[in-house]
Amino acid sequence: MMQNVFRAKRWINGKRRVSRTYTGQYRLAGDAKPLRVSLGVSDKQVAQEKLRQIVREAERQRAGLSPTRHECDGKKQSVEKLITAYIESRRGLRRDEKYVRELQLKLLRLTRECKWRVAGDITAHSFEGWRATQRHDKMGPKTLNEYHAAAFGFCKWSERWVGNNPMRSVERIKGLGDPKRKRRAFTSSELWRLVNLSGQRGIVYLVAAVTGLRRGELAKLEWRDVHIDESQPYIHVRSSIAKNAKSVAQPLPLKVAEALRRCRLGDVAPHELVFKRLIPEMNRFRADLAAAGIAYVDEKGQCADFHSLRKTFATELAKSQLPLRVAMELMRHSDPNLTTKIYTDAGLLPTWEAVGALPMFSDTQIDTQKGVAGSQNGSLSVTDHEIGGDLLNNGNEPFSSPESTFVAKSPHRGRKCTVQESNLQPAD
Repeated sequence: MMQNVFRAKRWINGKRRVSRTYTGQYRLAGDAKPLRVSLGVSDKQVAQEKLRQIVREAERQRAGLSPTRHECDGKKQSVEKLITAYIESRRGLRRDEKYVRELQLKLLRLTRECKWRVAGDITAHSFEGWRATQRHDKMGPKTLNEYHAAAFGFCKWSERWVGNNPMRSVERIKGLGDPKRKRRAFTSSELWRLVNLSGQRGIVYLVAAVTGLRRGELAKLEWRDVHIDESQPYIHVRSSIAKNAKSVAQPLPLKVAEALRRCRLGDVAPHELVFKRLIPEMNRFRADLAAAGIAYVDEKGQCADFHSLRKTFATELAKSQLPLRVAMELMRHSDPNLTTKIYTDAGLLPTWEAVGALPMFSDTQIDTQKGVAGSQNGSLSVTDHEIGGDLLNNGNEPFSSPESTFVAKSPHRGRKCTVQESNLQPAD
């Protein structure tokens, strides 16, 4: 490494002129040519000290210990302009428009409430301070983590201009176990009432409940996506409409495929929407719930919204005792906790039947133990009093001995569906 200061000299009208201020030049290890910088001072000692500071900063930048000049300039850019460019890049990647709009609103809110004017204002401390002031009854852990994800993604995209992502050190909130909105699944009888008493919208609710498709995905389904004339019908969820941006063939029950065929007009175009003008707004959905005698919020404080149809699908998969990996595939989940904890309504699982089906606690096993106790002296006996009286009774009806230990029934099990010309009715 070399560094020195000098006064620049040049010829003017045949005379050599010497600059009044000093210029510095230095070359770091690995550089092919020295770099000159104007120091703008006339004192040699001051010029030497100023050059030493410049060289020290250049070495720190090369080692990644301090921002480069490019990064310093980037940190002076307007946050709102960077957000605009970031949002356009998301649209360029064909992200879902609803997701893009919500992402933009979150970032603009953070910019406003965290007082981020230029990119250099974005810090982990400012975000964590904003997050700490949010009321728990207004914004739950899931929503706060969505704001964290929005800020993290934006800062990661901005690294090319402003340097290291300041959100890397911010931790997410652990809050999967207690979501702000407690959503429940529909029982079998509730689902059929909703389907049969909602007119033309009933087919939307039915398809949502037997496929787990989200409201936004259903709204964008086209007739070319619905393969209902196959021996094994399915709905092709295109990557452009799926939340996870992955294409998948979602199986469709035969009876539901038959109901969709009845809804299809003979001259329907392949790119025409399947549920055109049928996807309900929230007020319309609440009215359909009321017509079916279903409370939007029950006595436990759990709500039944449109997304509850997806939770109903996951709960029925759990009640059918399918392998978890199969349920995750049908729900299009990558995290098993989403399938088992968030989207499975534990209140509808066949817990009573599960206990009654255990061989150790079945009536037949208990009767056998009583007989053995009465015939053998000194053996341990099991009495009703020791077991706990009504432990094995459900009201006045005792559990019967199960034929197998496989739990396949539920107190809310669905009835077979027969599709008629006018509406859908559960068969007697």
